[in-house]
Amino acid sequence: MAAGKTEARAAGETLVSVQDVSFAYSEDLVLSGVSLDIQEGDFLAVLGPNGSGKTTLLKLILGLLRPDAGRILLKERPAASVTDRTFLGYVPQKATHFDFFFPASVREVVALGLAPPRPWDAAARKREDAAIRESLALVGMEDCLRRRIGSLSGGQQQRVFLARAIVHKPRILFLDEPTTGVDSETVGHFYDMLGGLNRERTIAIVLVTHDIGIVDRNVNKVACLNRTLVYHGSHKEFCRSQAFRDLLAGGHHLVAHRH
Repeated sequence: MAAGKTEARAAGETLVSVQDVSFAYSEDLVLSGVSLDIQEGDFLAVLGPNGSGKTTLLKLILGLLRPDAGRILLKERPAASVTDRTFLGYVPQKATHFDFFFPASVREVVALGLAPPRPWDAAARKREDAAIRESLALVGMEDCLRRRIGSLSGGQQQRVFLARAIVHKPRILFLDEPTTGVDSETVGHFYDMLGGLNRERTIAIVLVTHDIGIVDRNVNKVACLNRTLVYHGSHKEFCRSQAFRDLLAGGHHLVAHRH
């Protein structure tokens, strides 16, 4: 496990601060007293069993839900007061689950991550085209610009939706179970690609998953949820922690995705 370099990353600006947050759907308590920070340069894996509150935490940070108690800060400002959220990128759960015959091209799908340019603004259209091509190049899909999204494999579609999420150059990228239904070899390459974006483009990565096997060379921090926060710290220490042993004892598999 090539963990030394990732563990040694210096702490950067705090992009997200979750402070004593609780949330319930009706009377069903999902999260209780959760506190954690996400900093510039982090590659954070959010782990936990099904129903542990992982996706709910993500939706709270993104502003899709509001906490019942506690607060969330975005770049040290109350989340509710932050209107410009272009520094956030998001790949939702099951992003690639859509009609196989959906007529959009790869270019059109990625363009959805940008504000549309005014029809008469030729310079803005050129900037849009350059941004789309750059984001597709970063995920190795630049040769598929004109292809129909439904004609691509699941792994290729996954890369296109990642390109859509980073086309506006966010500082932090959230992914919710992005590799569900994708073969293990493709998953490994995908995690390495995220690691490259994290290191080379300084995009903080927050990856929500139930697969503890992603705790590999690319991850430098782990948050383990089970309605409360049972662990938050380095991935090296997590592998020695009681939270890790509890996950294994609960039947959660460890699959290494390393190359």
